[in-house]
Amino acid sequence: MSVGQQLPSEPRQSIFRPRLWLQNCLWKHHTELCGTAADGMPRSLPKRLICIGNNQDQTRLIDDFGGKTVPYLALSYCWGPSGHITTKLNNYKNHLRSIPWQALPATYRDAIDFVRAIGYRYIWIDALCIIQDDLDDWNSEAARMGDIYGEAILVISAANANHVGFGFLNERSGSRTFKNKLQKGPGDPTHILVQEPTIHGNILGDPSLEQQWPVFRRAWTLQERLLATRLVHFAAGEIIWECATTCACECGHLEAVDAVTSRKRYDLSSLDGLKVVERANRWDELVLSYQSRHITKDKDRLSALSGLAARFQCEHLGRYVAGLWSNFILSMLLWEAKKGRRASEYVAPSWSWASCQGRLIRNDAIEHNSKFQAVLEEAYSEPSTADPYGAIIPQSGFIRLSSPTMEGVVVRSTLNGHPMIQLTPGLQAFLVSDVHLTDSQIGGTVKCMFLRGLEAGPSGRYVEALILNVSKNLVDYERLGVAHIRNHSFDEDQSLRKQLPLVLETIKVI
Repeated sequence: MSVGQQLPSEPRQSIFRPRLWLQNCLWKHHTELCGTAADGMPRSLPKRLICIGNNQDQTRLIDDFGGKTVPYLALSYCWGPSGHITTKLNNYKNHLRSIPWQALPATYRDAIDFVRAIGYRYIWIDALCIIQDDLDDWNSEAARMGDIYGEAILVISAANANHVGFGFLNERSGSRTFKNKLQKGPGDPTHILVQEPTIHGNILGDPSLEQQWPVFRRAWTLQERLLATRLVHFAAGEIIWECATTCACECGHLEAVDAVTSRKRYDLSSLDGLKVVERANRWDELVLSYQSRHITKDKDRLSALSGLAARFQCEHLGRYVAGLWSNFILSMLLWEAKKGRRASEYVAPSWSWASCQGRLIRNDAIEHNSKFQAVLEEAYSEPSTADPYGAIIPQSGFIRLSSPTMEGVVVRSTLNGHPMIQLTPGLQAFLVSDVHLTDSQIGGTVKCMFLRGLEAGPSGRYVEALILNVSKNLVDYERLGVAHIRNHSFDEDQSLRKQLPLVLETIKVI
């Protein structure tokens, strides 16, 4: 328990706080950190915005700004089940005239009320500002998502709403306040308010708490948060502020700790000061976080991260290929899926993390390709839209690797039944398959492509390999998983390279 002021039971009673935080950021924070000028004018506008007018009946979509630039807010939220109002080809012209207030779900109404309360007139909401059944419009606006959230004067995060009908200006639940009496000797007692604190792990970067809020469980909202110049989170118990300079909250906890330093792993403003290997590892951290989130449509998996990829891009990372950076691709291939499943439709080649839904882990830090015994000969994927970091054309992605290889057989451990790769009569590799193996796959022959560790002695790292199956075209290969051989598993007097019947091959993996 921590001592603090009593918070209003209604978030609407606290709207003055984010207004003050915003004014303070615009006028006092350094523009190189917090981005916008004091008037909050963006450098570019989305194709459309919602104009909130002076009252509820004047809410409408606008696509002609008369050559002017206007400040706008953007909404980050959970869609939830389908069925809520969206802009489509058949109602687009109607929405330019008016959007029926009663047809709007609670989260949209709350967002519009908030925009009006802090003195602005425009907001961007994806479901209403993108024509949802116009593929060209969706692709063009999805490619600009990074700019849309980055140029917004403020992003509203409906943090505690698990669907669009929930709203975020409801009566608060969560933190409770207790009145306590202190008696020190004779005289009147002193009364203090003791508030049950809000958990701030979401802001401070505690991985165990990162998905406590529903909005942090949605894949799209990762880049919406990280690319925003400033955000205001409407959590269960209080309102929380984030920008590159300051973190703040109603209860005062974030001002009492070094919250900005604690969330540095999320800060994109420091990217240009990182060494390229640090930049690659920062990307990998984001991918691991991203893959633990839910996405409704598998086909959006690369698109929902494209704004961040554009921000990370630099010459020394190499080309962006289906979610991986070519100069670090050998290390980035060694992701492991926990209870994964393959996407329901083609999203990415089998070697890309984007092809597999589920939580990922990694055993080692990302390293440059030069640290590996395998050699990347070619890496390619073809974007399906004008966005070079978005979705790719089906079947277009591949890598060509040269590496020591050998065949192995999938078996089950006699100790615990876990899948293994039998390399020689006396040597097995521990298999981490991307998806659950069926009984029919046990006993099958696979290709083992060793990436690193073959020269390691007993004190070196374990050996790591890609495990591949022949693809349906009977020429190329597809990823089945990765395998490890612990150093104590083989002869201490010589490297593994000398113990295995290896052949140097160049293989295309799709």
